[in-house]
Amino acid sequence: MFWKWKVWNWIKNLLDNLSIDNILMDDEDRNDKLLDKSKKIIITPWIKQSHKIYQKYWTKIQSELNFLWELIKQLSLDIDIIWITGTNWKSTTTWVLYYLFKWLKIPQTNIYLSWNFDTPLSETILKILKSKDKISKNIIILEASSFMLYKIKNFKFDYSILTNISTDHLDRHKSFKEYSDCKINILKNTKKIWFTNTEIYKGLSENLQKKVKTFNDNFDISKSNFLGKHNQSNLKSCYLLAKQYLQDNKMKQYINKIIPTINKISPLAHRLQLIKTINWIKIYDDWICTSSHALNAALSGFDKKVILIAWGYDKWDDYIRLSKELEKTVWFACLIWQTSSKLKSIFNKLNIENHKYKTLKSAINWAIEQANKKWIKIILFSPWSASFDMFKNVYDRVDKFNKLINKL
Repeated sequence: MFWKWKVWNWIKNLLDNLSIDNILMDDEDRNDKLLDKSKKIIITPWIKQSHKIYQKYWTKIQSELNFLWELIKQLSLDIDIIWITGTNWKSTTTWVLYYLFKWLKIPQTNIYLSWNFDTPLSETILKILKSKDKISKNIIILEASSFMLYKIKNFKFDYSILTNISTDHLDRHKSFKEYSDCKINILKNTKKIWFTNTEIYKGLSENLQKKVKTFNDNFDISKSNFLGKHNQSNLKSCYLLAKQYLQDNKMKQYINKIIPTINKISPLAHRLQLIKTINWIKIYDDWICTSSHALNAALSGFDKKVILIAWGYDKWDDYIRLSKELEKTVWFACLIWQTSSKLKSIFNKLNIENHKYKTLKSAINWAIEQANKKWIKIILFSPWSASFDMFKNVYDRVDKFNKLINKL
């Protein structure tokens, strides 16, 4: 296995438990003699195709998902797999679906949640293998990135949701088409029914359209704990998928419980979450936002001017397409790190006040001070870009942000 991170440590745990010989390595301790002898090389999707290991061991390399699917079949595990991907909102949709199925309390069924970062699929499979509760059905709700879906071949999902496709990760993919094709792979590899929005449906081939059910944003969220038009689509897709699953598995008696259960679910942390109020100033945490499309959704949820704090690593996103929403909603922009110069030129063209800051702490202090002086009621922390290079990952960025906010 080539990489050393949480996901690969869990794959090693799984293989050790199954008494399958394996070794973990990366560029620092790469051993070509061992790689030459190996039957398979499971490689992280984060490594680009230009990496030298691809060039030398192309025929041996297998993706994480393709390898795990082989194990699932060999072990004859009774699992229904529901997979969610998209440029934006996949984490929220995954979160809602997990708690929806969990709180429906379907008899003789265990519900598991797997994420990009928190709980790898290999960890979930090991939990199922070790479970003493030998029940009839296991449902895994999973979140997938475009990296994980790159050139996926044999992994099959039972149901899936593709939330949206927008420009993203062009620092990693050769083109938008390659990125988009990775997302479409989730539809091609779904056994039963998949759900996506009308815009994506129109662009699919006739063959793919046959099993598609579309969703839109005409879902009533007034009694839920969620805000924003984008969450109408998120909750609608969860409702449709759960209803379809219950119908297919002859559990129609649970269908009337879907909406009341959805209305009890709280939003996932760091997704347009009100985290602190100081006097009249409301501070919103949208720290997981890493794209223009996600920021557009966040800004559209406010009917008052905001102070925006944005920063991060440039993924070659199409930042300028947000011009209308920025002009309408942003009073001042605090810009930090790699994307600051690019974003500054956009705000200057829109005649929106902005300033570059060296640290997050200085940006926060200035935002609070100006919000008090100008009676601005909303400060929005929405990075608009990735956390790479400056932080270990997006959660490291969140931890540092929380420490600063807690001191206010």
